[in-house]
Amino acid sequence: MVRYVFRLLPMAIISALPLAYAADSVSTLAATLNSGESGSSQSTALRLSSGSAVQSRDSTPLPTGEANKVANFFPREGSLEYTVMRGDGGFVLGKARHEWHFDGKSYSLKSSVETTGLAALLKSIKAVQQSRGELTAGGLKPQEFTQERGKGLEQARFDWVRGTVKNGEVEDALIAGTQDVLSVYYQLAWLSPIRGAVEIPIATGRKLDRYRFEVIGEETLSLEDGPQQVTHLRGKTTNDTMDLWFAPRLSPLPLRITLLNSKGELYDQRVKRIAR
Repeated sequence: MVRYVFRLLPMAIISALPLAYAADSVSTLAATLNSGESGSSQSTALRLSSGSAVQSRDSTPLPTGEANKVANFFPREGSLEYTVMRGDGGFVLGKARHEWHFDGKSYSLKSSVETTGLAALLKSIKAVQQSRGELTAGGLKPQEFTQERGKGLEQARFDWVRGTVKNGEVEDALIAGTQDVLSVYYQLAWLSPIRGAVEIPIATGRKLDRYRFEVIGEETLSLEDGPQQVTHLRGKTTNDTMDLWFAPRLSPLPLRITLLNSKGELYDQRVKRIAR
């Protein structure tokens, strides 16, 4: 049983992280497991202000007043908690918590994911991500992204003046609209694509990649509080497929995230609580 749960833990943690990071993190988290590294709000439905999402990719900082077009799209601050499982409604491996703050001109985001219950008793794992940046006419414009796992730290720094992004010690040309591993969720909610696909460059703290998210369609998602109308997006890497279900007027984050790996194993992350 111990070996079985240990085999599940690396992918379970990865399932709580965005697509860009998932593809290159299996070996690092497996090493963390083997080396033994470890690491209350009132619930309420968040109804976002009315208005269509601006689809522009312009990265110019917004003048006073116009900033409200972006800032008012998101709740000013809040948090969301997920339950992380293996399989569709299967074994609970951990939890993830996201927190956000938008002040009209800038933003700060934080995410933590950790094992819970039996999984935590066998091996305690925690990863923390943080992103900060500006709000622009095109949505989020990251300045810095960090991720801590055990004793390790990964970082992406964005220099929009020089037009470069540095993932660790690797420097690349900075492409307009580039996001980091954490901000990409909120950017997808801001863009709110309803058909076709959207391509977003993502800095992972290790490298810069371009990912394509395809709109699958409008669906009804069953949650504990009842059914919700959502937009289903799908992103792919060489080996994995990630599905995300968004309801931007309810939450700036997906209500559900699944990761299907090359072995056919499904990892499921479902919203547990939205609070502010």
